[in-house]
Amino acid sequence: MARPKISFYIFLEFLEVCKALKFAGRDDYRDCYKVDKKLPCCPEIIYREVWVKSGGWECIKVSKMYTFPEFLGACQEMKFLGKEDYRARYKKDPKFPSAPELFYKEDWGNAGGWWCVSNKFYLFTDFVKACIKMEITGYTDYKNRYKQDPKLPSNPHRTYKEDWVEAGKWKCVT
Repeated sequence: MARPKISFYIFLEFLEVCKALKFAGRDDYRDCYKVDKKLPCCPEIIYREVWVKSGGWECIKVSKMYTFPEFLGACQEMKFLGKEDYRARYKKDPKFPSAPELFYKEDWGNAGGWWCVSNKFYLFTDFVKACIKMEITGYTDYKNRYKQDPKLPSNPHRTYKEDWVEAGKWKCVT
């Protein structure tokens, strides 16, 4: 008699369930994964294509991670220069997730993706304040003057994608 095929969560759903169950690591997972039949006993095998890239067992540690606003503040303190710098140095603080784009999935896109970890540019609200303070009058004025402040991006519509559209494009700074 053939064994029934078990249907596991896709990886992102797996991470969300682990986050909801507040696993503290591998031992905690091994002790408690049976509470949900769609959680595999060996996620490192089931999700092997993304497992190592996502940080291995670190990707399920949620009990001691930053909330998203705390994460943004901690990134500013660490002065990350972007994705590569984050990947190289995030382990210095155990509260940083190995894959923030997965861990903070709901907030990630709205915060500008990897731009939100970069100390290179302002967060969107601070960008708007800086433009207002500089009395930017529109696109042409911005293009002529943005280099006066090194934390202003050359293409705010790309850096702040969703916020940019939602705020009415250039209307948010004029």
